[in-house]
Amino acid sequence: MKKVLKLISVLLALIAVSCSRKEEPAVTEVSLTRLVVAPKVLELQEGETYVLTLTYAPKDADVKFEWESSNYDVAGVYDGGEVVALAPGMAKIKVKGGGRSASCSVTVVPAEEPEKPDPENPDPDNPDPDNPDPDNPDPDNPDPENPNPENPDPEDDTPTGTKGVGEFPSVWIELSAGSVDRNNYTTTKMSFRDPDSWYTSVKELNLDVNIRGRGHMSWGLSKKPYRLKFQKEEGHRVFGMNKNRDWDLIANHNDHILLRNSIGYHISRKMGFDWTPKVRPVEVYMNNKYQGNYILVQHKEVASEKVNIVPATPDTAPEEGGYYLEVEDASGNGDYTSAIYKMPFFWSDPEEPTEGQKTYLKGIIDTIEEGLSDGDFKKVWDNLEMSTMVDYFILKELAKDIDGCLRKSNYFSKAPGTKLRMCHVWDFDLGFGNCTDLLYDGHEYSGSPEGWFIKEVGGNYYLSGNYYGRGKGWYPAMFKDPDFVAAVKARWTEVYPILADVPAWVDEQVGYYRKGYDHNFEKWNIRENIINRSIEGSYDGEISAFKSWYQARLQWMNTEISKW
Repeated sequence: MKKVLKLISVLLALIAVSCSRKEEPAVTEVSLTRLVVAPKVLELQEGETYVLTLTYAPKDADVKFEWESSNYDVAGVYDGGEVVALAPGMAKIKVKGGGRSASCSVTVVPAEEPEKPDPENPDPDNPDPDNPDPDNPDPDNPDPENPNPENPDPEDDTPTGTKGVGEFPSVWIELSAGSVDRNNYTTTKMSFRDPDSWYTSVKELNLDVNIRGRGHMSWGLSKKPYRLKFQKEEGHRVFGMNKNRDWDLIANHNDHILLRNSIGYHISRKMGFDWTPKVRPVEVYMNNKYQGNYILVQHKEVASEKVNIVPATPDTAPEEGGYYLEVEDASGNGDYTSAIYKMPFFWSDPEEPTEGQKTYLKGIIDTIEEGLSDGDFKKVWDNLEMSTMVDYFILKELAKDIDGCLRKSNYFSKAPGTKLRMCHVWDFDLGFGNCTDLLYDGHEYSGSPEGWFIKEVGGNYYLSGNYYGRGKGWYPAMFKDPDFVAAVKARWTEVYPILADVPAWVDEQVGYYRKGYDHNFEKWNIRENIINRSIEGSYDGEISAFKSWYQARLQWMNTEISKW
């Protein structure tokens, strides 16, 4: 009887709970307009904890956030965003709520073992009691990575030693993982070696570095490009270049002279662009296996010595913030695809502008496009720094660069009180006669040194159905403006001597780096036709073909511009 009564009691309790649940009102999830976690990249030692910062809008939204880790063996996370480092490795911490998500990439490194005391050194934190700064073995030099303290920013073309004599500078990568992932960083040890001081008197620099893949089309090629992030937040000075944390190892696998990117940056520097990335040719070894000749390049980003703006924060009034924008049609629509010319803009920094900041930027872009479309060029000049558009046109048209018609790899910046401006160039491996296999309006684009390209065509491949459309871009519209045409002609006259010196500069570079280039093509086939163009079959033939194309292109443009 007692068992029956107990069973009845349990049933009655369940019914009561069921009824009470039915009476509870339905909870509607609040939709957020913004969700950001900071920092986006975090490094912890085993056993350390860190509380991530969560910012969302609307600020007063009542949202339940869910936290999770992609690898609980490496790092766990509690409600509230407290990350616990458990074991060496990498994990992604993700938070979801209000219909949005954000993430932080966490790298866990082994905990440092405490050093044993040295009875002969009363300061255990300093192995050299005669030098009060243990991080600097040369107390007369405040920056031990730069042996020349009187020159804090060594010029790119001025080596410390004698380039071409002795051992080629190299980057050695000790990779514990089986391979490098395209999207996720893995921790590695790297050695930057310059034994014969081609670039600097620092003969070897050993660092802990995070590495991942990079590039769109180039990542699909056999010789892989890489993105590097130094673990030290303020970065390092490598091979005599500025101290930076973020770098790129560019493979140049499309380019059979291995110099086209360097040529584009050389011209950019001579023309005086806002910023030009510094470059060093190096040989790359991964787990002691030779990978080829690369260029080590400063990564494109906002920084005081790069794109020099102060990015807007969520609390910044739209017109008082700094912005860094990228045009990239690799995926069709951007964060904002412009209304008239379908330009795919991405917010690079800040990555998550507020709705007010987005509206502000869209308004500038739309006003420029309205002026271009309607022929009201005052709107264009009032909102776009046209001197930067002139320089960009000259360099990219000279290269006849297939991406230079504002299709991809194009970068704009905006600082308070200034106009939108083209702030730097990037990516020339398919320029200077190196690609002919593209279409516009159904007609084959010729890689000939003659004929206009950027002046006449433009477009978004994914939205227009073909690569380019005649007269569909910003530049074709700009050339309907007599003031812009006159500005291009005047600037061409100024920079022509710089452009005419390029073949001699190329000969100089080949003299410095030839043995590294020959070494590259012992591993990689110089006859491989990656981009459907005429292949010369030897390095000397490729250099000769480039110089012939460049000189013909320069002469043709000079003749045509003189007619304006």
